[in-house]
Amino acid sequence: MKYIVAAGPAIIERNKILLVQDKEDKFWKFPGGRIKNKQSLEQTAIRKAKEKLGMKVKLIRPLKPMLIYFPDKIFVSIVYLAIKSGKIKPRPDIKWAWLDIHHLPLDVGPNIRPVIKDYLSSKK
Repeated sequence: MKYIVAAGPAIIERNKILLVQDKEDKFWKFPGGRIKNKQSLEQTAIRKAKEKLGMKVKLIRPLKPMLIYFPDKIFVSIVYLAIKSGKIKPRPDIKWAWLDIHHLPLDVGPNIRPVIKDYLSSKK
């Protein structure tokens, strides 16, 4: 079984979450990606925000870790609550949007809703 470990930021402002789509996937996801070059989870989350959206982020804390099972692999997702700084300047192949955390579209990745639920429950 193949394991894929990825990390990314969850940027939430005024009950909206910043999500992305790219040509690889047709669903909304966190602006994260795979760990490479022995980077830490935190370094990966910061790097992927810069690569995909051209912005810096400050990581606050980890949110719900996820294991997502596929027939041929297991996807390990670590998402950090983060604050963005600077303007969003995405790569040309990246589509991005601020989506309402209480009314998400159907086409979000399998880790989005559980992570947002964890975030909301931690605010109570």
